[in-house]
Amino acid sequence: MLSYANIQDRVEQYLQDTTNAVYDTTELGYWIEDGLKEYSTISPHVIEMEFQIESRHGNSSATSANNLVDSNKGQFVAGDVGKVVYNDTDKTWAVVETYTDANTLALSADIFTSGEAYYIYDKRCRNDKQIYIGGAADTLKISELLTPIRAEYPCNYFPRRWRTIRLSQGGEVLELQIDFNPDDSDPNDTNSRTLVIVEFNKTHVLSQLTDWSGELTADASLAATSIAIDGMGAAEVIEAGEEFHLQNHRSLYVVTEAVTMSSGAGTVKFYPGLEAAATDNDDIEFAKSTLKPEHEVAFAKLVASKALSSEAMNRISAINYGGTDVWNKFEIKTEKLYQEAMSAFRRDVKPKSKGIYARL
Repeated sequence: MLSYANIQDRVEQYLQDTTNAVYDTTELGYWIEDGLKEYSTISPHVIEMEFQIESRHGNSSATSANNLVDSNKGQFVAGDVGKVVYNDTDKTWAVVETYTDANTLALSADIFTSGEAYYIYDKRCRNDKQIYIGGAADTLKISELLTPIRAEYPCNYFPRRWRTIRLSQGGEVLELQIDFNPDDSDPNDTNSRTLVIVEFNKTHVLSQLTDWSGELTADASLAATSIAIDGMGAAEVIEAGEEFHLQNHRSLYVVTEAVTMSSGAGTVKFYPGLEAAATDNDDIEFAKSTLKPEHEVAFAKLVASKALSSEAMNRISAINYGGTDVWNKFEIKTEKLYQEAMSAFRRDVKPKSKGIYARL
């Protein structure tokens, strides 16, 4: 697997500019970034993220202004703030503003009296088959490069039970196309199947790190979104969008903010939150590259073609050893490299299906 530096060296070879006399490393960095975006549209990098169905229901046990009270189930949690509560008796709704305790939620409207039926839905959702995924794109700040493909529910079966999805609310709400109601998400029911795994297309990663392994320097709790690490390169920058795995964790984590290491140490912020607690000295491993090995050379050609095309603009009015059509020769070479890259990419791309999955 080629590193960022290896790819850059190959690009410089195609450009015959190994001393960076024409294309400095900063400029090449821009073209590598653009190349990753274009490559990702042809041969997407697929990742999985975990979400939870919100499908709790019950009956209010008391009349309390601007509150939902259910002392029978005691199923409310602090994470309910921002979620939608639907009054199935009156066909009205409100949003949770404050968590009081396991029996009481403060609402944005006074819609309940004692005995009325309610359902709790995820943020901005209208039914229990919907989940809010906007937080992923907002947190990662790469929404244009984070596109949901399909979802698995229920999980942990073989073969996997993939579902067709429908997006609404500007792509922030995902609805499972299923013909049954999900399990009740009451946190007191340990047998409820509430996990949903969503597949996303994400931009590829080509890490500029030279040391991809480190370790935690402190314990981290369940759902934490930052960890302290050391053992990395002395002053290297871990960029937003980079990916890593933790020892004994199944989930893939994505860095949300760039951080510069100080003496190989720093605090990394990421999404999603930790699937389980982590322990001091647990290993962390960053992804070196997500490019397909068979596409690495073609990717270098793609980047070189972008750099050449840019340089052609500087040659349009120039008269030099190559004659007045030097700019055109740049364009010809650009097109040749580009087509070679596209041909290599598309050889390994499977035809896209409509992706229709079972609803049952």
